[in-house]
Amino acid sequence: MALVYEKHQKTHDASKILSEIVFNEEFTDLKNELTLFYQRYDCPGAEKEAFCDAIYCFLTETKAQALSM
Repeated sequence: MALVYEKHQKTHDASKILSEIVFNEEFTDLKNELTLFYQRYDCPGAEKEAFCDAIYCFLTETKAQALSM
């Protein structure tokens, strides 16, 4: 049980970051724009790919901001 508790804070922090991203209006706009773009070019799994790419974009931006502080 100690291992679960040890990783709890990191998991909780990650879930907070993800929820802040997913409920961000800019994230939603980017995801929707990417979805339309991928659908236009018949990308298989366009919605999922758009979501993954938008998440990646925001995670790297968040990490870059954290490192610059």
